[in-house]
Amino acid sequence: METNDLKIFYEVAQLRSTIKAAEKLNYVQSTVSKKIARLENQLGKKLFHRTNRGMTLTKEGEQFLTYAAQILATVSELEEAFQIEETQIRIGSTQSITKNHLQRYIFDETVEICIKSITELIQGIKAGTIDFMIVNKKIKDQQLKETQRIEEKIVWTQAKGNNTELFKNKILISRDKDCPYRKATLDILNEEKQLEISIIELDTLDIMLTMLETNKAAAILPKQLVTANEKLQELPNQVPNQGTIYVYAGKKNPINKKFKLL
Repeated sequence: METNDLKIFYEVAQLRSTIKAAEKLNYVQSTVSKKIARLENQLGKKLFHRTNRGMTLTKEGEQFLTYAAQILATVSELEEAFQIEETQIRIGSTQSITKNHLQRYIFDETVEICIKSITELIQGIKAGTIDFMIVNKKIKDQQLKETQRIEEKIVWTQAKGNNTELFKNKILISRDKDCPYRKATLDILNEEKQLEISIIELDTLDIMLTMLETNKAAAILPKQLVTANEKLQELPNQVPNQGTIYVYAGKKNPINKKFKLL
């Protein structure tokens, strides 16, 4: 049983929601749910009642909360007294990069993953709540330092079995104005004089993938993501320029932790 699992349990108990706890702790909601499920399996007890109105503690959960609060308070006093440094690396990233490059870290106890917008990630680095942020655009900010750079190939994609010509599809883009895939798409549509084409803006990558897989639609995405999805195909002879993945840390808050994205 990890101390971090107790922190997650405590926040879910206070907020009565895995979504709210994930937002507060800078986690992916599914990770919080899996941590709670693992705790329940380890204890052999159900800790929460799960309803449409939220999560409430069971009798065993209330009993466990008493112990968890005591342990967390003791750990906090210990860390303060001996100035113990955290061993976990806190990584912030966007949806697409997390899906493409950080899947192997989801269950790594030494890594915390926070999925936010680029603006929120920059704020997290400056506030010291994130150790590293991984983004797909160059950030010009004197408070940040670039620690790594990786080239990423991006391609046009549509569903296998969808034989529609590229620009006769609906074109899907992220609603996030900072998304480089969105920018690459709009640049190409402008170059090809296709700005009158039907363009749909979407909020999440998961929704975009679902629409690509089930509709006559196309989008620009990382090749690695397309290759890993058996329902999608890369369109030949329609390859935009490469994208770039950047890893940043804070300058004014130097840390001893190291991270290298392979």
